[in-house]
Amino acid sequence: MQKRALLTIILLSLFIIPIVNAEILISETNEVYNFGDSFSVSIILAPSTYASEYLIANLICNAQSVEIYKSPHTLAPLESKQVDISFSLDSFLVSGLEGNCEIQTTFGTESSSSRKFTLTKEIFVSLSLEKADFNPGEEILITGTATKANSQPLEGFVEISLQGTDTKAISLVNAGTFQSAIIVPEKTPAGTQSLDILVYEKDENEETINEGSAIKEIKINQIPTSIDVALDSVTIAPGSELKYKVLILDQTGNEMTFPVNLKLVSPSGKVLSESEVSSSDDLVLSTETNYIPGEWIFQVSSDALENNRKFTIDPLPLLSYEVQDDRLKVTNIGNVVYDQPLEIKISDKTESFDINLSPGKSKFYQLSAPTGDYDIELASSQGASSLSSVALTGSAISIDDITLGIKSKTLNLIIWAIVLIVLIIAAIILYRKVAKKDFTGKTPKLSNKTTFKDISNENYQDTQSGNIAEGKKQHASIIALKIKNQSEIENNQEAIKSIDSALLKAKGEKAKIYVSENYRIVIFAKAITGEANNNLIAAAIANQIKETLNTHNRSSKTKIKYGIAIHVGELITESKENKFRFTSIGNTISTVKNMAETSNSQILISEAFREKTIGKIKAEKVSSKVFKMQELKSRHKYDEFIKRFEEKQRKNKG
Repeated sequence: MQKRALLTIILLSLFIIPIVNAEILISETNEVYNFGDSFSVSIILAPSTYASEYLIANLICNAQSVEIYKSPHTLAPLESKQVDISFSLDSFLVSGLEGNCEIQTTFGTESSSSRKFTLTKEIFVSLSLEKADFNPGEEILITGTATKANSQPLEGFVEISLQGTDTKAISLVNAGTFQSAIIVPEKTPAGTQSLDILVYEKDENEETINEGSAIKEIKINQIPTSIDVALDSVTIAPGSELKYKVLILDQTGNEMTFPVNLKLVSPSGKVLSESEVSSSDDLVLSTETNYIPGEWIFQVSSDALENNRKFTIDPLPLLSYEVQDDRLKVTNIGNVVYDQPLEIKISDKTESFDINLSPGKSKFYQLSAPTGDYDIELASSQGASSLSSVALTGSAISIDDITLGIKSKTLNLIIWAIVLIVLIIAAIILYRKVAKKDFTGKTPKLSNKTTFKDISNENYQDTQSGNIAEGKKQHASIIALKIKNQSEIENNQEAIKSIDSALLKAKGEKAKIYVSENYRIVIFAKAITGEANNNLIAAAIANQIKETLNTHNRSSKTKIKYGIAIHVGELITESKENKFRFTSIGNTISTVKNMAETSNSQILISEAFREKTIGKIKAEKVSSKVFKMQELKSRHKYDEFIKRFEEKQRKNKG
């Protein structure tokens, strides 16, 4: 009876348990296992006869095997015994095993196998983004899920990187979900890029045991990041062409095409032209010979981008010649004053004239010769030229300068006659006044006060527009004093008096002082001081101005904020009717004003000024072309001037 019952149980087990043996029964396994999972299986031994053997169990995956159990068991006939095997599918045990697997058992001569199952490291990943396109510098927010192949939610890590960059973010995966963010690098190339997502699980030894990955394509937008102007030359001669191109570059330096607003600004700050151009187009600027010399600017802008690119137009004195009837018209078509001799030759007669012509101005010369056609030869600093077959009439060959429509020789006689008449009239008037009055002498009363003239209302004259009729080019030493808080102190008499007191030191050395807004321009030139070299006196005066203003600031609540600079350059000067006029050549005045703007209660000197005073002035380098004056090593005659002025100041205060 018992044998029949046991046989029945075994027959039923064949239907319930897929894989059995007459003496070895193996319990069900899961379909999929991940590395690191717990694995357990039950084995029932039921021999029909007495058995005392080893029970051996092996894990076999794709022909690779590892022994997971071995133990002796002794059973009586028809006796059954259950053996439970449990272990972890960790790297120590199952390293190198993966794929389709089964448990194979042997007990004596009997063997049995479990049903097939899968051992894998795979993790399934799904993710989502808020959008598909991004700008450089923008944050990308990534959310997703990670589920192991055994259907269990991952407890591990997610690593997100953007291909082609060093950008990487690592976050936790909790209960199978994650959220992470990365920022697109500023210089990421435009176009389609890929986000690489790696999820993984680690064991207690920090070794990765399961992992999965996904790739998500995104679009990186092309963004304009800079605008500039490429020039084929930074210096050109007036009358020539300048080739240039407006460049708009994206985040990786690639060119982009956009409409651009382009302005051409002259050295005077006037906008000469404004137009809309396209970036990346080849452009040409055709200049005229009378374009102002100095620093010109291309101002470019497109949306939020803007930039300035500077270039320089060189000075060019240039004459043109034209014959009108019997007169030779000479015109300065260049951009600076022409101050050079001009030789005019007709046949064998040559005359030389000193010409001083501002840009755009003309002079006339009367030509005469026995009736006929003549070649007129002209020689100037720009070279030789000629006018062919000019018809002239007259009794003899002559060339006369015409001023105010009158020949120069005739004009000189008229001027001398007028001067003589004026002198005679003045003498007669003076004689009559003296003859009518008795002369009485009187000792004047000396004032013990010094009157300070408010020179801040003097007009600054920049005659670049052509107010100088006749002038000479001279080297000049120029001081610029900038009052940086002019609006704060203009009603403070004490501060104004200190500024005037400082500038009177320059007046005492015959300097000319001009006011331009909140600048005081002090000029030392041979035409006004009589000295060929005014560099050291300019340095001494600048130092005295600084000391005077510092003395005021130490004792007064109202501080004077100022900057001082010294430069040496060329000016066209004219001293006429007790008036001194000048015009700046190139950027002489603007250079010294710009230096004074950057000075903070210091004396800054230009590289050109330093070169002319090396060994006499101690200076510290501030930038490539600017120095800070620290000490005047050699003062020579200026010590006496400074000592005399300081003594006078002490007497006035007393």
